[in-house]
Amino acid sequence: MPRKTAAVLNSRHFTRAIAQHRKINPRPLSTPDMNVVKVDFIGSEHRQGRIRREEVVLSKDDHKIVKVIIQNAQKGNALNPSLLKDLKTVCQELALREDIRCVILRGDRSEGDRAAGVKASFCTGMDVSHLASLDSPEQAKSLILAVHEAGQAIRDLPATTIAAIDGRCYGAGLELAASCDFRFATKDSLFAMPEVELGIPSVVQARLLANIIGWQKTRQLLLIGNTVDSNLAKIWGLIDYVFSTDGNLLAAVSRTAQRIAENAPFAMKAQKRLINYWEETDLRTGIDASVEAFAASFDNGAVEPKDYMNRFFEKRRAEKEKYKPAQLQTSDNLEATDEK
Repeated sequence: MPRKTAAVLNSRHFTRAIAQHRKINPRPLSTPDMNVVKVDFIGSEHRQGRIRREEVVLSKDDHKIVKVIIQNAQKGNALNPSLLKDLKTVCQELALREDIRCVILRGDRSEGDRAAGVKASFCTGMDVSHLASLDSPEQAKSLILAVHEAGQAIRDLPATTIAAIDGRCYGAGLELAASCDFRFATKDSLFAMPEVELGIPSVVQARLLANIIGWQKTRQLLLIGNTVDSNLAKIWGLIDYVFSTDGNLLAAVSRTAQRIAENAPFAMKAQKRLINYWEETDLRTGIDASVEAFAASFDNGAVEPKDYMNRFFEKRRAEKEKYKPAQLQTSDNLEATDEK
């Protein structure tokens, strides 16, 4: 065999071997440099769980992101009226902040929980013991409105939101995730809407599922009560990316948050408002609203568009022939590094 041919074959064999190794042992994703500048808690952990809020500054350019963590790990981060109220309060406070570029929602699972064998959970929905205590339509309505208000507070956040899902994501927990702009998950995550098994319908933010995965797949979740693994959830479009470990998940979420934070803040908030509005209105009305949003971005002397366009031109001049669009998705890009 000619040396050149043998070299090519050996090279291909080596490439396949490396690809197989990375599939079995994907390399860890690096996490952007972040400085936690503030941590606070809302609620009582020993009573009914609490919400942990971490404010983080990206060292690259001082943009701020916030991690909102549901802390009720001993009960699978299950929800109750107190936690729902606290979550709504946190999101409403963050909605008033002009300096927040991205909000990350996740469930708690400490190293102690891991050692004790506590199952990973994003959120297993409403605490069933609390549901069982309801005995009137008035009580039921009060509870489900609390679920709706917490989910709506997430959806109404001006900043882009990412649900970082590791483990079980059921019922009202899936509704909270559906209220986020993006959903990233580990390969061990599971998704379900099991309310009909408990004698109640799935309501309020469950309506968002039809927008995300379509009506027929929504029927599979709500009417049959199927539990869906992360691979099928990705095929359905319920989640955006799948990662092999919680560490890789959080690294990818952090890097995506950094990428979001680099975009023009007014434009990002306007774009999010438009997307949500498009979901809730007809085609013509949505297009008309987008014309107004585009014009509004040039208010006050078009300061932000000019600033970010100047940055674009400077970057293009600096990179010249090596310029590569930042939004291009390749196999080496951050999310694809460990995507399944």
